[in-house]
Amino acid sequence: MKKSQAAMEFLITYGWAILIIMIVMAILFSLNIFNPRVPNSCISVSPITCYDIRLDESKTIQIVLSSSETDESWVSKIEITNPMFSQCTQENINGGSPTAYGISVDDKTILFCQITSETLNKNSNFEGNAEVVYKLSGGSNAHKVNIKFSGTIE
Repeated sequence: MKKSQAAMEFLITYGWAILIIMIVMAILFSLNIFNPRVPNSCISVSPITCYDIRLDESKTIQIVLSSSETDESWVSKIEITNPMFSQCTQENINGGSPTAYGISVDDKTILFCQITSETLNKNSNFEGNAEVVYKLSGGSNAHKVNIKFSGTIE
């Protein structure tokens, strides 16, 4: 009788401990502790400056760029590499090449681009690259700089 009572007390004690742990885990998951929101960020080098990036469920990416000390600059390629690979397909507003977007000198320019992918899930993370081609003031050679960006789909 004593052995069965000891075994029963053992099971009840550990049962309560497991139940409490499960309740705490459920609360942590409901508060989204294990999937934090990643702030949107973009990193570029001079003379191209990236101020902000936004990607939403409607598959529209917005990149706020500026350039300084350049004659002309344009984005030649935008690629999203995560959560899935996708390239930008929006045509240039001024009727130029479908993959070239002009960046205003000493002024912020917002580039809108439709992403060709399956579906984007709100609150999932994304990351990618944009390749910017520019010419320095007084120069004729084209230079390239990569912009790395990441964030959460809104």
